[in-house]
Amino acid sequence: MSETRSIRWHHRWSIVPLLVLVVLAILTPNTVWNVLLITLGGIYLISYIWARQLLTHLSGERVLQGSWIAVGDRLIERFVIKNKSVLPALWVELTDESNIPGYRPSVAYQILGQKEHKWRQTAVCQQRGRFTIGPWQLRTGDPFGLFEIIIAYPQTEEMIIHPPLDLELNFTLPTGLQQGDVIGRDRAMQVTNNIAGVRGYQPMDPLSWIHWPSTARTGTLAVREFDIEAAGDAWILIDLEQKWHVGEELESTEEYGVMLASALSTRILAKNRAVGLATYGSQPLILPSQKGAPQHWKILSALAELTADGATAWESSLDDIGQVISRGSSLILLTPNPTADWLSNVVDLLRKQIKITVILLDRDSFLDGDEEQTAVFNLQEQVQQIGFKVDIIQRGDITLPQAVAEPEEEFTISPLGRAVRKKADG
Repeated sequence: MSETRSIRWHHRWSIVPLLVLVVLAILTPNTVWNVLLITLGGIYLISYIWARQLLTHLSGERVLQGSWIAVGDRLIERFVIKNKSVLPALWVELTDESNIPGYRPSVAYQILGQKEHKWRQTAVCQQRGRFTIGPWQLRTGDPFGLFEIIIAYPQTEEMIIHPPLDLELNFTLPTGLQQGDVIGRDRAMQVTNNIAGVRGYQPMDPLSWIHWPSTARTGTLAVREFDIEAAGDAWILIDLEQKWHVGEELESTEEYGVMLASALSTRILAKNRAVGLATYGSQPLILPSQKGAPQHWKILSALAELTADGATAWESSLDDIGQVISRGSSLILLTPNPTADWLSNVVDLLRKQIKITVILLDRDSFLDGDEEQTAVFNLQEQVQQIGFKVDIIQRGDITLPQAVAEPEEEFTISPLGRAVRKKADG
């Protein structure tokens, strides 16, 4: 780990008394001035030697525990400060410039000679997003406070705090258009995990589809034929049109939408199904449907930075996603839009044999409105008449992660250079 070390006068004016004594000793020789000059000069010399020892023999290290951190998880870092000098560091202050909300690892300790101090710093992650750990530095000084030593560690480490991976949901996951394990009558135009049989080679068939045993047996080229998968790909489309989102922090339609998308994608991927994600915020985002842990990482990383800052109308988002996803897929819509203007766009998706599930975020409940008379319930009736699944999520329907960190002691450095514990207010 690279670092920069520097030593400087703690207070530039502290050299003035020494200079004054030098001038007095030269201009008006006197035993008093000489004694004071030797005493003060000795203090300066001792302070400088002490500071140089700490400058070369003091070091720090920090290690982050774990790599996947979600809102509600406890962030844990382990720190160690080593003093390899024979002289003690009466105070060592660690200052950190990490920008993780609610995380303040800055502390101060006394470390004796040939000793080290270890501790663990924790905090509960309160906000999703992309943050940085560091840069940080150690600051110390000599016992007389004449010199200040700074050991700076400029390295930074990126940390992505994801939305919660699992939530208590009171509805079931949507399935693909093709249900069960029976073999479908329709044939896929691309490779799937289900092989229906073999057929004669046709122009434009990929060479990788050739079934060589059948070709050798019949003497003519034969290719494998694939079924549409029993459960099609699942897509999640989050409405990020800014004008419909309300609420603050974790209690907002934006945050509920992101948390639901995180929980749904986690559960669907756990069933070994492919999941895709689409959003139309200030910058459109489309993650093609895939399976496995790498896709999980991509989705969580994207969700960590989503904000409801889009100007694209929800209707336009529905039209665009209809050009991306394929027949036989399921599409989960997450929206706080309480109007019926977009229902015709959903009907167009149904005509393409895309299975639709709508999750309506009751924006009025996030505004402390009358839950029994909210517009979303009127919309629900219209949606159900069309004939697809609807769920309504209100404020409080999701158990939010507890974001209460352990109390931490705070320290300050006294004018004499000692680490003093701050008193609680009141």
